[in-house]
Amino acid sequence: MDTKSLDKVKGLMNDGAHVVLMPIYKTDADSFVQIYVNYHFNLDMPFMFGNLEDTPRIPFYDYWLSKAGYIFCKRSQSQSM
Repeated sequence: MDTKSLDKVKGLMNDGAHVVLMPIYKTDADSFVQIYVNYHFNLDMPFMFGNLEDTPRIPFYDYWLSKAGYIFCKRSQSQSM
């Protein structure tokens, strides 16, 4: 497990800096907020995985997410629900 970014956040908290912990993937905007916060505070970008079927199919949105490191995954057809 890579703990470099986690150690950086802990260091910021120990220095008295403001730290925002947020859940992601509640809405489609969460990934954009997370990318902005990581970029603004010079934190490593996370890997983000999302279902291809659940992500809105908007060309600009797809392009932006793919450039930001979003990985589109397709559900297996063999799984039954």
